[in-house]
Amino acid sequence: MKTARVVYHLMRADFLERVRSYGFLGMLLFTIFVTYLFIPAPESIQIAGLELGGYRSIYNSAWIGSMTTLLMGEFFLLFAFYFLKGSLERDRQTGVGQIIATTPITKSIYTVGKWLSNVAVITSMVAIIIAASAALQFVRGEDYALNLWALASPFILVLLPALTSIAATAVLFDSVNWLRGSLGNVLFFFIVYPLLTLLLDLAGNWIIYPSIYQACAMQFSGCTPERQIDIGLAPLLGLPIFQYDGIHWTLGVIAGRLGIIMVSALIALLAARFFHRFDPAKDGTSSPNMGKNQVVAISEVPAERASTSSIKNVTLTPLLPRQHLSAWQASHQLIRAETKLIFKGTGWLWYLFALLVIAVSWLLPLDLAHLIIVPMAWVLPLTLWSGLGTRDVRYNTEKVIFSTPFPLWRQLPVTWLVGVMIALVMGNGVILRYLFTGQWTSLLAILIGAIFIPTLALASGIWSGGSKLFEGSYLFIWYLASVVGVPALDFMGRLSTSFQTGLFWWYGGLTMLLIAIAVIGRNRQIRQ
Repeated sequence: MKTARVVYHLMRADFLERVRSYGFLGMLLFTIFVTYLFIPAPESIQIAGLELGGYRSIYNSAWIGSMTTLLMGEFFLLFAFYFLKGSLERDRQTGVGQIIATTPITKSIYTVGKWLSNVAVITSMVAIIIAASAALQFVRGEDYALNLWALASPFILVLLPALTSIAATAVLFDSVNWLRGSLGNVLFFFIVYPLLTLLLDLAGNWIIYPSIYQACAMQFSGCTPERQIDIGLAPLLGLPIFQYDGIHWTLGVIAGRLGIIMVSALIALLAARFFHRFDPAKDGTSSPNMGKNQVVAISEVPAERASTSSIKNVTLTPLLPRQHLSAWQASHQLIRAETKLIFKGTGWLWYLFALLVIAVSWLLPLDLAHLIIVPMAWVLPLTLWSGLGTRDVRYNTEKVIFSTPFPLWRQLPVTWLVGVMIALVMGNGVILRYLFTGQWTSLLAILIGAIFIPTLALASGIWSGGSKLFEGSYLFIWYLASVVGVPALDFMGRLSTSFQTGLFWWYGGLTMLLIAIAVIGRNRQIRQ
């Protein structure tokens, strides 16, 4: 019972801290907004939906629950990971972790408590989605008979077990040193999440869609047998309607979803194997000036060793005589210093791939290079852009930076400019060829894209205080624009549909708005 009490209080304390944050409120509003988009009025254009070959079901409880669950499985699981990840890092930064390290709480109890806290957070969000879906059924007004089990069962038996595995994976990534940062975020998006989806059927495609297809096929012969998610569908009002009565839940299906929860619990226990109880000598947070054997956990320092005899004398670097620099010299030094900070720790393999991508962009035909190489060139520096606006908070130097003269109009523009320079250099093969050939509209479209990316990174970093918001949102937008080919998200101007409609002008306006948001956020930080 004592262990259960400890786990409960760990989970409860972390849950209360999370639900009182602005991030939780933003995520709730996001889930309600997405639910609204997934259940549009029949006369309006559906943003995203199931492609059934030109058919749809009436808006009853079973259809709303199953359709929204499938669509949430495509998008919400990704956002949930980036939202939940970082709970251990927060304890480390706030000093709570160092206090926990001195208590008898075991590593497995701590990681399981964090996992259950994540599960509690996402359960509350699923409850909000169910309530919003029920309300929208009455708002849409096609079927007023509310069947709560038909509506909620896909969320409870399909989406919630999938989210428990995402919650456990977030704890595991927080516990492994090299997965804790941006590299882990990228690996999850491209490798771990696709594997989990394929092996565990997180979205429930093998459970929900066969029942939808059978209901459609009983009334129409042209129903699509394989699940397809379409973005930008036509209005639903003129589509033929079939009756969908929901999923037939069998013991085998329920046991399979319970098995996902059991796997999630094992992942949370596995995280304890890599969790080092906030020992700075093992978790990679020790000071670079301290020897490898000089750093030990707080709970392991004997009292007799905590003496002043072990403290070495230190000398400070003498100040140089004050130099009067011109505005150009000062800006050049700031740009040089900011560039060094952004590229610090970047391995030679990254530079090799970057040079290869740039070289290929010069060799391929221009249209092909814009279509294929530019997306590769603008996802490679993801970890460099993700530090924009967050470095000051991450290394606790904001008090120093913000106390310098004019930090808003000197330091912030330089940070933004270096991010833009990275995008221009990575896309220089296409940008310069458009310039040389005089294709001014195409040049403008790709330049707006090059400015949009670091501006999004800067605004996201300043307001969130971390890199997860940018990395999650940008990877999602990049995937839909580059792989799926959604014209509305083509910020790179690479698709003829978006280019001909002048979509890049909208992204230009959005970039200006993001610049204003970044300036307002940085001014708020300075005042605080």
